[in-house]
Amino acid sequence: MKGWDSEMRSFQKLILLLSVLCMSSAFGEGLPVPWPFPWAINCPTDWASMNGKYSLSDTTNIGLLEIDVTPIAGIGIQLINLSLYAPNGALQMAGVKIFGQNERVILVDLVPISPNGSTVQAVIKMHFASSQPQCTSTNLVPILTLESQQPGRFNESQYKLIPVGVTRVAELPNF
Repeated sequence: MKGWDSEMRSFQKLILLLSVLCMSSAFGEGLPVPWPFPWAINCPTDWASMNGKYSLSDTTNIGLLEIDVTPIAGIGIQLINLSLYAPNGALQMAGVKIFGQNERVILVDLVPISPNGSTVQAVIKMHFASSQPQCTSTNLVPILTLESQQPGRFNESQYKLIPVGVTRVAELPNF
């Protein structure tokens, strides 16, 4: 039995070592470990500052995501327009939603341009970039989750949003 205990301890050390190596590697392009946690649920988010174009981590079938947030002054709501483009630049899906300025999660149904496609729900949340839970712009990482809404099938993919361009920050006048 003594030999068995020794082998079991060696096995546990090996598992621990492999776990540490995986967490310290470049796995996940610098995403929080375990990705996509921890969720920065208590951090206020200036969604209008996210206007622009983003590439998505770990993908080859999606070109760009364009985010256009328009704050509607005086009433505390915002309009978000999401557009998902193929690598060749063709528009694949788009969606629009109105949300409150204190929202921590943005949910938008993306409708396909092609009549053969199916609707996808896009979820954007901020996550901490490190184990330090600080609500600063440099410590928050936007994560996009795309959830397929096909009957009988659930498919979810998560991506880190990587800025590739900035468009405009617009504010409508008070009425």
